[in-house]
Amino acid sequence: MNLDKWSYWLSLLSSASLIIIPFVFPICPVGAKPMRCFFAFQAEFLLTLLAVVTALSLFFTKEKETKRVSGFFLSLIGILIFVLPFQWVIGICGHSDSPCHLTAALTRGLSVVLILVGAFIAWRKTTLRDKED
Repeated sequence: MNLDKWSYWLSLLSSASLIIIPFVFPICPVGAKPMRCFFAFQAEFLLTLLAVVTALSLFFTKEKETKRVSGFFLSLIGILIFVLPFQWVIGICGHSDSPCHLTAALTRGLSVVLILVGAFIAWRKTTLRDKED
């Protein structure tokens, strides 16, 4: 399996993991009034759903330019997912012992993986082997 396929699988795995994280490591319980972390992770769910669809599209597209644009979109989605928990965007709870801080940390870590893999796909140089295909 070549390096491109590995990067496609890694982007799919990291974006699918981003969807699963809030279910495995739950955010703060929603009481009478939802907190900021609830809205942040609702927005992240939509963005990670878009990342999964974009990562799946890498397996079905043949043109290299389309794959590069998809990689750029994966990086952009990863950046958006990374900044959502910050207080100047949507933010999460201010309590340091709330469970959403662990979820936000794991989400930020996987979003960095998505940013790097997307950047690799977008700005990868074409090798001689790719030119022959």
